[in-house]
Amino acid sequence: MTRFVTAALVGFLATVNGTATSAQTVFSTVEGVNGGVFTSDPQGPSGSAVNSGLSFAGSASLDFSVDGFGEAVQRPDGVGAVLADALFANGQTGNYVEARTSWTDTATNTSGGPIDYVFNFLITPPSLRIGDYAGISDTSPQRPDISFHVTISANNVVVFEAEAHLIGGDVSHVLNETGTSLTPSFVAGSEFGYDFQAYSDILNLGTVANNSSITVVYEMVARVDTPGYEVGGRAQIGDPFDLDGTPGFSGTLMPDTTVAIENSTWGQIKSQYR
Repeated sequence: MTRFVTAALVGFLATVNGTATSAQTVFSTVEGVNGGVFTSDPQGPSGSAVNSGLSFAGSASLDFSVDGFGEAVQRPDGVGAVLADALFANGQTGNYVEARTSWTDTATNTSGGPIDYVFNFLITPPSLRIGDYAGISDTSPQRPDISFHVTISANNVVVFEAEAHLIGGDVSHVLNETGTSLTPSFVAGSEFGYDFQAYSDILNLGTVANNSSITVVYEMVARVDTPGYEVGGRAQIGDPFDLDGTPGFSGTLMPDTTVAIENSTWGQIKSQYR
């Protein structure tokens, strides 16, 4: 599973070093089951920004300020965010909220010779939280599973993946990670869980022959799975309501210019979006 990464993304039709880059396309969806009833809000694929959102009557957000909800936003410039936040008390199993976005870019090499391509990306710090009012353990049949998942693929081959699942409740919990770790740190409190670090990288995608193309797809998912026995959670990558302040992801597909990578603090990363 892909870890969350932040990067500078070029999100417009351009020609770079003789290589034509196509316009980006984006997709978003929020879906869920509330007491056995399925609803969804897919938007796109589109060449302009997409925004999906649903609320789930009878559930609540972890701070009890609104109904439980999901929100997914993705812009063609590569900036997007996903959020799922819900606690259920309907006494039924199978409740979930999932927010998902994808971003796709295709570059065609028209330079007259082979060119190496790279994908430069950045993921902001994700977070996972559990709210437990029933005294749940990680082995209980009523345990919630709060997760995020990030994947980057090139020509249908996964080149980066990061995933984390926070499972359990106040009695006990486990954190399971797959793929690249985003270095979790525990956060105590009535809503407990983990904050993760930002991650950036430049992926070498290999050589593209003249008149051939490469397609990169980036997908991120935030999900809350929980029975309706006064437990729930929040999974988040970025802030869908403040993309310029806290973007979830951005990235750029480009010819390899062999630029050195420097470590950046989260403060330096955020300044790129202000």
